[in-house]
Amino acid sequence: MLSDSHFAKADLQIEPIWQKRKNGVWMFVKQTDSLEQYQVWHYYIQDDTTLILQLLQFKVIEKAKLLVKDINQQAKLNIFDLLTRHGCEIYMKKINNGYTGATAGNDCYTSFNDAEYLTENISVTKSSITRLEMGFNKEDKKVYGYVDAVYNFTRKIKPSK
Repeated sequence: MLSDSHFAKADLQIEPIWQKRKNGVWMFVKQTDSLEQYQVWHYYIQDDTTLILQLLQFKVIEKAKLLVKDINQQAKLNIFDLLTRHGCEIYMKKINNGYTGATAGNDCYTSFNDAEYLTENISVTKSSITRLEMGFNKEDKKVYGYVDAVYNFTRKIKPSK
């Protein structure tokens, strides 16, 4: 199997949190590639055909690192510890074996790598998550991300203790 030299080896770890909340499904996410990134993913139903995925950032990274050490520390995490990036919601539609979707338009603002805005495409199935993020400058020219390749994370079940 050939590897794409543009991509660093990546790992995606996802753990459910706040399982008693009634306003959707909440997941703690750690992505490791060239650096570690932490997010909370919030899935909720918009209507009969649309699932929204909201990607929330940590205001203070130490809160995320507590969860890496022990996911049971989630009681110490508060919704006010997270930042919502408006315009970065991913609108997902049901497909045969899961959901697929993308951000809408160019309202997901960023300043990473000289980009003005980013687009995110995600597909989620029972066994994998495919993710593609691309950044664009104010002239709508792509400044990062690859159209021909995506991060494809395959589910691995943790062994029982």
